[in-house]
This record gives sequence, C-alpha cells and structure tokens, in this order.
Amino acid sequence: MVPASGLVTALEANPAGMRWNLGAHGSGDADRETVDSHDRLRVPPDDPRYTLRRVWLSNERKRVILRLL
Repeated sequence: MVPASGLVTALEANPAGMRWNLGAHGSGDADRETVDSHDRLRVPPDDPRYTLRRVWLSNERKRVILRLL
C-alpha cells in the first residue's frame, strides 16, 4: 500500500460537493509537462476525482508571498 500524501489526505477530508481552494508550492518541469491547456490536472490519474489548477508565479511573486508567511 502506498501512503497517502498530505494533499490526498486533505482532499479526502473534504465533504462531497464542497468547493474550496488549497494553495501549495511546486517546482520542476513535470508541473508544466502534465497540465492541460487550461493549466489543470485531474487526480488521481487512475481514478480522477479532483481537479488541480496550477498558478504560475514569478520569482518576485514567490518572494513576496514568502515574506507574508
């Protein structure tokens, strides 16, 4: 059995039908290579139940956000 990631654990706790936003940081080429033309990704790949939308941030925007945390 593969342990659940933090994202999966958070999503599974969400009541069905409820809409909400979750912010997370990711980096690397795989992020850009796996999204569709609308920057969305359906997960989990074997049984898609959620849609993630990637928001691309400039390095300056990342620095501003990190200062706010």
